[in-house]
Amino acid sequence: MSEIMIYLIFGKNLFSSKRKIQQILKEREKFFNKNFPILKFNGKDVLFSTIEEKIKNNTLFGGAVFIVIEDVWQNKKFKEEFLKKGEIFKSPDIFLIFFEKDNLDKRDPFFQFLQKTGEVYEFSEPSALETKKFIKEILQEKGFKITKKGEDLLIEFIGKDLFNLSLQLYKLIAYKNKEKVIKEKDIYLLIKPKIDIDIFKTIDALAERNKKEALKLIYKHLQKGDSPFYILSMIKYQFRNLLMIKEADSLPSFQKLEEIHPFVLRKTRSQCKKFTLEQLKKFYHKIFKIDFSIKKGKITPEEGLELLVLDL
Repeated sequence: MSEIMIYLIFGKNLFSSKRKIQQILKEREKFFNKNFPILKFNGKDVLFSTIEEKIKNNTLFGGAVFIVIEDVWQNKKFKEEFLKKGEIFKSPDIFLIFFEKDNLDKRDPFFQFLQKTGEVYEFSEPSALETKKFIKEILQEKGFKITKKGEDLLIEFIGKDLFNLSLQLYKLIAYKNKEKVIKEKDIYLLIKPKIDIDIFKTIDALAERNKKEALKLIYKHLQKGDSPFYILSMIKYQFRNLLMIKEADSLPSFQKLEEIHPFVLRKTRSQCKKFTLEQLKKFYHKIFKIDFSIKKGKITPEEGLELLVLDL
């Protein structure tokens, strides 16, 4: 009996995961007709019998078939049936990829089966250093550079999602055109930050001096797995916007507000009414003091967030 041609590709680095899938496809093209069918399924609700039927139909007259099943991990029924009837995949003409966008429990019997019978590739979330290297490589390829502040802000807005980062970098490259240096102001203008709607609710709670609600929302972010650095950076970013809009009352609006992404500008205008200019300046200064204390190791990021709320 032939071996099962199965691949498990998983992890939070979607860019590398998708690139690996494309690489596998290209490798198989060398041995089979380029037009071999690629069948894609949403694994959350797919039935094993559906995959079984598709395989029979596509291999009836010979030829290879390539199957990609995404997000199957929570589909317990499929996994149980697969472990019982996986024999149908024992063919040199059937290639099966399981693609998961998150980390997996390696103790899961399904994971252990795939590890024994196929090829497993894990692509973890890149480190800060790897993310910066990725940005540099994309830009160098096109003859571009980015300032240190611009790079830090881009990572702050997008995070370590290399796939999304690549899309945003190409957008910035197209916008700058002949100007070969991407600056902080370009990020503010063009990139919509990965800002959760709960951040706006948190700012509302802070504006209303509702410490209980503000802490509740911050803990909600932490429980969801958000980094405390991310939460603080988004609060700092939003208060910067509030301050800019408030100050724009006495300045030509185009000098200031053009640096705020239109989506964020719309969301922020109503919040401005809840603060005086002096309150915003005081709170913005407080955020920087807490940020400085965290970077100096005087307090933890979690303590910094609590201080920010409790010191209202």
